[in-house]
Amino acid sequence: MADSHNFVVFPTIHHIITCRASRLSRRWPFRSDDRADLEQGMRLHLIQRWPHFDPNRGTEQMFTEAVLGTWESQQLRDANRLKRKGRYQSRPLGSVPETELCSRQWRDVETQIDARELLERCLERLDPSERALLRLLEVHSERSLVEILGVSRRQIRNHLDLIRAKCSDLKKSD
Repeated sequence: MADSHNFVVFPTIHHIITCRASRLSRRWPFRSDDRADLEQGMRLHLIQRWPHFDPNRGTEQMFTEAVLGTWESQQLRDANRLKRKGRYQSRPLGSVPETELCSRQWRDVETQIDARELLERCLERLDPSERALLRLLEVHSERSLVEILGVSRRQIRNHLDLIRAKCSDLKKSD
């Protein structure tokens, strides 16, 4: 691990911070006046992250680019979150009438029961190999199934399309 403040001696890191702050200051929600604050925030974040720098994994510049890229993304994400804040108005649970709360709960339960019954009827239609494939998909991704089963991804997707076709008319019959 590196010393906490060694990065100050690297002029390239200073250049990276200056360039990134300049570029970020031209994006919403920042202004050109925010450039010095952005540089300071980047330096502070880099000082906090510098103990995690491992010279065996990459150069100081690569580490700086990665750390500052994450910091920039987080700043923009936070700004967008604040922009969206007014759209969704939550209300305290105590203000929801009991009748409305019960009707929501029962609606959710009924939906779950319907979905469970639909799933059971679909599984009854499938042969054991198709059910086994679905069980494997509960645990593994399509990509890992390619390695496990030794077949192509296209074959797995074709098989899943056949399963969907077998079960697609169940919802229509309801």
